[in-house]
Amino acid sequence: MILHAGHGEFERVVIAPGDVDDAFFIGFDAFNVAEHFQLPVLVV
Repeated sequence: MILHAGHGEFERVVIAPGDVDDAFFIGFDAFNVAEHFQLPVLVV
């Protein structure tokens, strides 16, 4: 469902952490990827 979020055809990055520790550090990685590639990043 998350892969089809939004309107139109555009790239998006979906990241799913495995545990609480991953979720904390993936937030930083998600921001850096979004800023570098100018893409929406969804952390589920």
